[in-house]
Amino acid sequence: MPDHKKTFPQWKSQNMTKLLSNLSSDALQLTLQMLIYDPDHRITAKAALESPYFHSMPAHLIIPPQVSRNKSNSDSQNSNCSTNQSDNQ
Repeated sequence: MPDHKKTFPQWKSQNMTKLLSNLSSDALQLTLQMLIYDPDHRITAKAALESPYFHSMPAHLIIPPQVSRNKSNSDSQNSNCSTNQSDNQ
C-alpha cells in the first residue's frame, strides 16, 4: 500500500478476545488476523478464505449457486441491452 507509513502513532492493542467473546475460536482467530493494522502482517484474502472458519460452513453458504439461464433468454436480454445502449447514444 503506497499510503502506509510505518511512522504512524502506535497504540497498545485492545483485548479483542473479551470484546468478541461470542465468536467461535475459528471466527475469533480469523477476525484477529484480519484486524492487524500492518498490511505486511495482515492475512490475505486468499488465506482468509482457506481459514478453518470457512471449512466448518456448508458449501452453499460460501460459494454462490450458479445462475442458470437458458440460451434464448440470455440472447433476448443481450439484444435488449444493445438496443437500449444505442437508443441512449
